[in-house]
Amino acid sequence: MKFALVGCGLIGKKRIESLIELNEGIAGIYDSDKETLNKISKDYDLKKYKSFNDLLQDSPNCVIVATVHSELYGICKKVITSGIHLFVEKPGVINVSQANDLHHLSLQYKVDVGIGFNHRFHPAILRAKEIIDQRTLGKILYLR
Repeated sequence: MKFALVGCGLIGKKRIESLIELNEGIAGIYDSDKETLNKISKDYDLKKYKSFNDLLQDSPNCVIVATVHSELYGICKKVITSGIHLFVEKPGVINVSQANDLHHLSLQYKVDVGIGFNHRFHPAILRAKEIIDQRTLGKILYLR
């Protein structure tokens, strides 16, 4: 697969490193902060896109979005309506209306969407789920 990445901060860098470790193709990267974009492009020897639209026009198989929360919905909507598969970091969107809209668009454009809720694989969370499923504690009121 050919991946492209939007957002080259801490999480974006982790995704780049994972793709490299898995020997997956990285078409290129984009970040609105040009200094960050230039540094990450140089550090990992990756193509940098001048704009988000340039990235979409290159038609990667999947776009990974790792930006600030306020930008997630707009970017994800453009990716989906471009017919490109999407992996977005948590929280994915900032309200239920946005989630519903992206869900309907993903069905309409026949693209897969994944959200990076990595804590669901944390050993402590998995153990808590086991305990809850045993139903020995009674009704769970909240979880922190």
